[in-house]
Amino acid sequence: MQIYFAGSISGGRDHQAVYLQITELLKNYGQILTEHVASPQLTQMGESALSPSTVYERDISWIKQADMLVAEITKPSLGVGYELAYAESLGKPILCFYNNKLLGENQKVSSMILGNSYITSKPYKNLEQLAGIFEEYFKKGSI
Repeated sequence: MQIYFAGSISGGRDHQAVYLQITELLKNYGQILTEHVASPQLTQMGESALSPSTVYERDISWIKQADMLVAEITKPSLGVGYELAYAESLGKPILCFYNNKLLGENQKVSSMILGNSYITSKPYKNLEQLAGIFEEYFKKGSI
C-alpha cells in the first residue's frame, strides 16, 4: 500500500518530532510517499531548493499515486487542507487524527474536516493510542 502522509510544513513545524514517530508507525502498513514531511531538516520555509510549482506538481502526482491519504491535523495548515480536499475529489480513503493535548489554547480542529462524513477523523492522546487507531483502521479493513 502507498500512503500519502500530510502534516504542516509552512503552517509551522511544531509537531515535526511527532510526525517522525507517526511515519515510523505507518511503515508497518505500507510505503510512505511523503516521508520527508517528518524530516527534521525540513523547516517552515519548506523545500526552498524547489519552486512552488515543482512541489505542487510532485505532491499532486503523489496523491494520485497513493492508495490513501493519512494526515496529522493538530497543527492547522492550508496545504494539508488542500491535500485533503484533492484526495477526497479523487475518492481516496482519508484518515485524519489530532492530539487535543497539543492544540493551542484558543485552537480547535476545523469543523470542515470533523464535519465531513467522508473523512475518518480520530482524536488521540499519545502514540500508543495512535498505534491502536492505525491497527484498527488498517487491519480491520476500514479502507
